[in-house]
Amino acid sequence: MSGSIMKLLILTLLLLNVQVGLAANCNQGSNPGNCQTCDTSKDVCTACAAGYYIMEPDKSIDCAKCPDGCPTCSMDTTGASPAFKCDSCDPDYYKDSANVCQKCDPACTTCTAAGASGCTDASSCNDGYYSCLLYT
Repeated sequence: MSGSIMKLLILTLLLLNVQVGLAANCNQGSNPGNCQTCDTSKDVCTACAAGYYIMEPDKSIDCAKCPDGCPTCSMDTTGASPAFKCDSCDPDYYKDSANVCQKCDPACTTCTAAGASGCTDASSCNDGYYSCLLYT
């Protein structure tokens, strides 16, 4: 390999390493690889992969996993102190008053609240469960 080609190859690898290094800063938190975009000037994550949320908006490189039953979640920063919230729940979960997804009663396939009385309607009773029919 000629000297000029070798120099060009080394320069290219150095440039790639700098670019990869900048992007890698976004993925140094407790869940590496889940920060989709980041502000490299502040070393903060600005968007997480699906199923993850930014733990501390404008401060964190960490993306935390949303809990079971909660496919999309975020930090609600509108109040005095940031609070976790589920943005949506899986069909066999309901969102409680704290905006956290809770598993439906075993009697229900879908629900809007706790217990068998929380079944969405009569068609949402699981096979072998008829108690939810009493409440709909």
